Amino acid sequence: RKDPKAEHFRHMTMSWNRNVASAAMLLLSLVATCSARSLPDPRKDPKACGRTAGSFVCDPDKHLMNTNANDIDRVAAQIKEQGNTVGVAIMKQLGVGTLPGGVWKCSAAASKVAKELLSSWKMDGIIVIALAEKEFCIATKEGRFGMNPSVKNDVLVGVQDLLEIGLTAHAVTLGLSVMKTTSTVSLKTVPPLSSQDKFKVFIAGMIPFVGFGITDNGLMIICGELIEEFCGQTMNLSGMGAAAWGNLLSDVAGVFLGGSVQQIANRLGAAEPPLSVAQRNLPSTIQCKLMGEALGVGIGCYLGMAPLVFAPAKYGKKPESESAPQLRT
Repeated sequence: RKDPKAEHFRHMTMSWNRNVASAAMLLLSLVATCSARSLPDPRKDPKACGRTAGSFVCDPDKHLMNTNANDIDRVAAQIKEQGNTVGVAIMKQLGVGTLPGGVWKCSAAASKVAKELLSSWKMDGIIVIALAEKEFCIATKEGRFGMNPSVKNDVLVGVQDLLEIGLTAHAVTLGLSVMKTTSTVSLKTVPPLSSQDKFKVFIAGMIPFVGFGITDNGLMIICGELIEEFCGQTMNLSGMGAAAWGNLLSDVAGVFLGGSVQQIANRLGAAEPPLSVAQRNLPSTIQCKLMGEALGVGIGCYLGMAPLVFAPAKYGKKPESESAPQLRT
């Protein structure tokens, strides 16, 4: 016969153990949640994120190889050039109460954590991955990316197979690629160029075309004359035909010499200023570059007429006695 007191004590002990276990799980969940939401910004504290230098990836447990994390950084840097800053947070567990197993998802609790990280890191977009809980969430700031819930769900469907076979880096790259193509940065948010930067863009566009204009016009005159003199009779070329062949040769030479002129200009400090992709697409930047190129090719073509000045007898206008047909008497 069982002792009622002993049986009561056993039930109380089992109930106590269950309560302690529940409290411990709740405490661990809260700690995990707090740690997920307080992940350091990888740009400010890369060591705590498993990186050696400033990065867009926070991977404290180093689930990614360094080469893969570097590849992700490169894609994030390209998005930053467009005017948007994105980050990636990868961890084993978020601790938001979701159960592991099944398909990869973005639960409401995980989405909330992603939005909080987006705010604390002060970024425009973020990808949060919890490997144990199979959470993959994309959070974006309003108006920065053309990613509505349907697009985000399509990305989640697209990364299922990659995540299932452990290709986490490829899944992140796919998500970032979609963010890159849907970037909707307004030109109003792009910092305008200073007067000094506009002048540098103008000069950087002008100098190579000066070299192109010189070679184009100068070689056309010289080559056209030589072709007409030595090949005109053999090939039965007119003056315009010889000029056309001379122009062909001069254009080809101008293409090759233009790059050399650009390298010389860069060494002399006439290179373009460091601009983002968005700044290069500003109308003012494009106009400065076009005006520099137009002025450069004009100056170059004018200087390319030097053979007409230094050798007028050979390249200048022929005397009427030589060019005009003789009348028979």
